[in-house]
Amino acid sequence: MRNIHLLNAENIAKILESNPTLVKDETKRAFEAHHHKLIRQPSKQYLRRNATVPITDRVISMPAYVNNRDDSTEMVGIKWIGSHPENYKRGLQRANALIIVNHPETNAPMAILDGSQVNTERTFAVSLVGIDALCPDLQSAAVIGMGKLGRLHSSMLPKLYPSLKKVYCYSNTANYNDILSDQIIQCSSWQEAVSKAEVVITTTSATKPYINYKDMADKRLIVNQSVMDFDIDVYAGASQIVIDDWDECFNAKSAFTHAVNQGLIKREDIIQIGEILFNQVKTSDGLKLFSPLGMAVEDIVIANSIYKQALQTGLYENFAVA
Repeated sequence: MRNIHLLNAENIAKILESNPTLVKDETKRAFEAHHHKLIRQPSKQYLRRNATVPITDRVISMPAYVNNRDDSTEMVGIKWIGSHPENYKRGLQRANALIIVNHPETNAPMAILDGSQVNTERTFAVSLVGIDALCPDLQSAAVIGMGKLGRLHSSMLPKLYPSLKKVYCYSNTANYNDILSDQIIQCSSWQEAVSKAEVVITTTSATKPYINYKDMADKRLIVNQSVMDFDIDVYAGASQIVIDDWDECFNAKSAFTHAVNQGLIKREDIIQIGEILFNQVKTSDGLKLFSPLGMAVEDIVIANSIYKQALQTGLYENFAVA
């Protein structure tokens, strides 16, 4: 008999509360490993019940192998994440996940983590990395979509960026009155929120584009953490498009894919965030579009770091297997 370690949401929250920079630090390490090609990351497998359901109604398999650049520590694991655009009607988060960490030598599962908070915190950390690189002196932001991820952006960004004076928020479903303040402001429409901000962040479960380039032409930065909010003319009109991984973004069949297929943007014009972080590629003036899809390597690197903390602190449970 041997034990698999189980890390539930409560224990993961305790670990992250005591290590507030862990997720962002590990996200940057994952970007570095990706940039230096120290990973193996098969394309995500998208499981949809049929071709007619919304693109956000799916389950995704995300495996990755990582050879860490700093200490040659190998990591291997998989995230299994399911989402549905109407989960809020059931009192659920849109996306819910598990992460399995495997032993890098035996390949046997070592730990199973509740992946939902990891997924949310990782996505937020990716936004922070993008803002740091592309618009660190932002003064106003719009957050469209106020589920768990939107709330995290709205409540934390003013604390992390002293230059940020106002966050304009909009959601057509979520109630977020409890976080409103002189800095965090509720808007009656997404158009109102966008019109008042220089940086626009989307965290919705939209199933078709509704934001056009004319709405964004005078903005400094878009952080696109959704799949379908922006029309293809936004991609065509942006002065610079930054993504995390070409294959993942192209294979997602999102507005990005449609813009490429229609010849509105070309692969050679796209920059991966690692090139800015580690090759010091310069950013452009005008509207920058940061459109990361999310990579398995990020979740596996973060999960391994959390797992190490759990072993040190005893914040885990045992599950006996043969």
